[in-house]
Amino acid sequence: MNLPKLFGDHMVLQRRQPVPVWGQAEPGAEIRVSFREHRPAARADAEGRWRVELPEMEAGAPAELRIQAGDQTITLTDVRVGEVWLCGGQSNMQMALKSTENAEAEIAAADFPDIRILTVKTRHAPQPREDVEGVWQICTPETAPDIPAVPYFFARKLWQELKVPVGLISANQGGTCAEAWMPAEAFTAYPGIVTNWQAMMNALREKPDLEETILQQRIAFGETIEAACKDWPLPEPELFDPGFADTDWTPQPPGSVFMKEACGRLCIRTVFTLTPAQAEAEPPVLHLGRIKDFDSTYINGLRVGGMGREDRWAGQKLREYPLARGVLRPGKNVLLIQVFNWYNHSFFAQGVEAPALLWPTGERVRLPGDWRVKITADIGRRPEDLGVQMRSLGGFLYNAMIAPLIPAAFRGAIWYQGESNVERAEEYRQLFADLIRTWRRLWKRGDFPFHFVQLANYSGRVEEPRDSAWAELREAQRLALAEPNTGVAVAIDTSDDGDLHPRNKKDVGERLARLTLGRTYGTAFPAPHSSPLFREALVGNGQIRLRFDHATGGLETTDSQAPRGIALAGEDGVFRWADARIEGEELIVPFPESCTPRRLRYAWADNPGVNLVNAAGLPAAPFETEMP
Repeated sequence: MNLPKLFGDHMVLQRRQPVPVWGQAEPGAEIRVSFREHRPAARADAEGRWRVELPEMEAGAPAELRIQAGDQTITLTDVRVGEVWLCGGQSNMQMALKSTENAEAEIAAADFPDIRILTVKTRHAPQPREDVEGVWQICTPETAPDIPAVPYFFARKLWQELKVPVGLISANQGGTCAEAWMPAEAFTAYPGIVTNWQAMMNALREKPDLEETILQQRIAFGETIEAACKDWPLPEPELFDPGFADTDWTPQPPGSVFMKEACGRLCIRTVFTLTPAQAEAEPPVLHLGRIKDFDSTYINGLRVGGMGREDRWAGQKLREYPLARGVLRPGKNVLLIQVFNWYNHSFFAQGVEAPALLWPTGERVRLPGDWRVKITADIGRRPEDLGVQMRSLGGFLYNAMIAPLIPAAFRGAIWYQGESNVERAEEYRQLFADLIRTWRRLWKRGDFPFHFVQLANYSGRVEEPRDSAWAELREAQRLALAEPNTGVAVAIDTSDDGDLHPRNKKDVGERLARLTLGRTYGTAFPAPHSSPLFREALVGNGQIRLRFDHATGGLETTDSQAPRGIALAGEDGVFRWADARIEGEELIVPFPESCTPRRLRYAWADNPGVNLVNAAGLPAAPFETEMP
């Protein structure tokens, strides 16, 4: 007799809903299930499949879940009844607690035995599978480091308010598109998705061992690159001589890609000049932007910082290294950065302002742009990563990580994904809605709650209004609210430095929880449970009056300044910044008589830097609208 991995010690069963329990046994075997006072029974069919339902139950003391088939018995211990949520998406939903802000303190305090999580291991498959891989874990300071952070903060808030066990089924994977989490029949209307899916299916049919062959090549290459990554030679002293002849090094400014088609090590070098006062002042912080993937950074022969293989998210983090006294000297100084490129391309300071030294007084010295680069170890290009391709294709993650969970009982789903669909934002308007509808149809449970995170601010700021692919994706997400029983947690303010993976996951998880407590559980709050959401625009008397849902208690700004981020386009279609003021629960945007407003945008940028919130401090969601 076999049970799916969904059923295990320490699991949480959904309260106040019938709970399916299923598995595999000898054909014709009589199955008896017992939990608390309930004793449902069934008989395995000709293929050995069986299924029973436990009735609706309330939370209470832990109990054993016992399944008997003939003389075989499986006993699951410490089974709770409470609230279960399915957590899906890509890397920002997958990011572990140990990689977030205040991780050490949060982990130490993560002693919540009523919170349990089943982390579904990443797998992909061309056809639906019968089971997932993973085990239920209790949330303790020992297990917390690897628990996905957004689901953790979400569950913690639910537990604090509801005082019942909370179970999380976490099925997510970084770098994945929405269609990867949908069955094949759900994306037949999208020709590009279908074409890519068919090409992979044909390749697998022609070479059934293709995936295994490439896997072995990747394993061998991985061993080579692991060894190289551990062996970082110290820079030669002559490299720190300001007069060193680096004429055979390649000139490349920050922001450009260095190793486009290979992995390996490289050195990046520049010389900068300081006055005696600058060199002898309170030491500055060295701001380098982002470096992909790992670095070891030196000034004048002294190591001043670095991020290595132990930090999985190093390639997305800003390098900001405080300097010790005595590192800098008057006159010429040499900055040398050793970079280890783990994935086929490496960049430096991309998407952020120029590298600089920043003193405590506020003085800023930008480092010269004449950087030079030399590759010191070319390990070659990684073998084709078929696994990465598969997990981005329609259906492949659904088949391995979602289909085996059906028909599990849970209250609803939380979702954080979209970064990998940014370049197809227009398509996402329908694709995301199709995903929500498809999951609900497959579970045959009506319109269960589906709450999602709108993409966080990303990359650098812009001075003038412009088109933005990230804003287009956020708008596609906002429009998905037309689907019943959906809600959005706005994260437009969670990345201080425009990181693709913001470390502030507490606000994201707690906003999802606040939304869920208000919408699903009806828990009362002294302020709105959701961010302000644009409802309508009224034009008249030389102004546009913007009205919002979830603005009870009035709108305000986080810095007591006028609202920022409003752009208005007239007959010429060119967007220009517009002034705005708050009047209670509305935003007023005046316009001159010479302008006939046609379109209005709010927070329409990759990283808009806006300040409009409601009485709960929740940021207003970006939007675009045409004038009536």
